[in-house]
Amino acid sequence: MRIFLIALLFGCLLHSIAYGAAGANWTKAGTPTWEARAWSTSVVFNNKLWVMGGLGTVGYNDVWSSNNGENWTKVAPTSPIWSKRYGHTSVVFNNKMWVMGGKGGGSSSYKDVWSSSDGANWKLEASAPGWSIRSGHSSVVFNNKMWVMGGGDTAVGFHRDVWSSSDGANWTLEASAPGWSIRSEHSSVVFNNKMWVMGGYYNPGMSPDFHRDVWSSSNGKKWDKITASAPWLGKFQHAAMVFDNKMWVMGGSGSGGPTNEVWSSSNGATWISATAAPPKWAKRRAHTAEVFGNRLWVMGGWSASATPFQDVWYSLSDIWNP
Repeated sequence: MRIFLIALLFGCLLHSIAYGAAGANWTKAGTPTWEARAWSTSVVFNNKLWVMGGLGTVGYNDVWSSNNGENWTKVAPTSPIWSKRYGHTSVVFNNKMWVMGGKGGGSSSYKDVWSSSDGANWKLEASAPGWSIRSGHSSVVFNNKMWVMGGGDTAVGFHRDVWSSSDGANWTLEASAPGWSIRSEHSSVVFNNKMWVMGGYYNPGMSPDFHRDVWSSSNGKKWDKITASAPWLGKFQHAAMVFDNKMWVMGGSGSGGPTNEVWSSSNGATWISATAAPPKWAKRRAHTAEVFGNRLWVMGGWSASATPFQDVWYSLSDIWNP
């Protein structure tokens, strides 16, 4: 009986240590071979992590993949590839990776749409998709369509429009005034059969407006405000993911500069800070995040001094998979 009680107590202790660690405990996965960068994109495709493009000391249009987050391989293009860019978006749709929009080395942004089934051979699907040139937009895959939301460019202005496409070539304007205000460098996820838009900023007259509102929609046309003031700081250039049956918001920058705060929510209205102390990864903005191998990943970004990071971090799931 005594042995049984000791075993039971030990099991409970292990349980208390293992659970509640998601988003709080982070491990560095080494230094990747891709150059330090921010404003890149990432996806999970064919059982690999992928990082594409971005901006560091120079702009990039390279493609990197990894099957473990530690060892990275540069994918050599076998066809013309999209030009160097940052602030673009990437999704996985119809067994392909997609790259949309972004900003290049010049003064204006792009509005092109590219796809690839292997990261090496790329096809231009649309040079004039309907939506205007933009960077800092967000993209998700929902209801068998790709979606592009918000963003913009100083040359043509910024937006709050919502577009969808079932093939990447033909795009439909779903909403020109969805309820949420004009914004750029916000985040979007798909959670509980809805699309979500969170945070971002707008800079009219050089007076930045950093948002901390949360919106959701089941069709892209009608949007519901879930909260006007989430407890995380008003911010832009943050990362958002769905992990352990929750939405997560990580890092980003607001009026006080970059942060490394980590928040989660199961409903978009109530948010819980995942960290009693700041995570091991430094304060940052314009980083990227993914869920891969039952882990939550954070990669790259800008520091408070606008120095690009060359690092990869992960946090383990609280949900045990035998």
